[in-house]
Amino acid sequence: MNEYKFDGYIIVDADLPVKLSDILRVRASLEKADLVLVKRSIDDRPLPDRILTMAFYMFVWMLGLRYRDIQAGVKGFRRKLILNTYRFLPRGFLGDLVLTYYAVKNGFRVMEVPVRWSDKRDWSKRLYLFLKIAFELIQILPTIMKLALYRI
Repeated sequence: MNEYKFDGYIIVDADLPVKLSDILRVRASLEKADLVLVKRSIDDRPLPDRILTMAFYMFVWMLGLRYRDIQAGVKGFRRKLILNTYRFLPRGFLGDLVLTYYAVKNGFRVMEVPVRWSDKRDWSKRLYLFLKIAFELIQILPTIMKLALYRI
């Protein structure tokens, strides 16, 4: 009997921002990578949303990460990566930023998969989300600084 063993996990936001076929591509990419991020190849969000995303991307770029959509709502990762990070990952919206930063700084293989992404939330909910993420960013800065200075 040929048994297939998979040691990866895929997390998808509850609002299902991508299609099942894209999630299956994330799954297939985990054969070659330890962390798979999605990037919005078609982004039909309003302009203010895209501007806020670009502002966050600039912050991510300052950290030395060259991935465009760390928070696009879908991630695939290997078991060994999450076992190395679960003890210091912050709960909330920015756990994916810390996970990606740790993966890059510690030599894990990171890959991006283009997807068609959609967000059906209204602008007021997205603005609230942006403000919440900004507040969380201030809270996780000490964790990012520890990761930058030490191999955790």
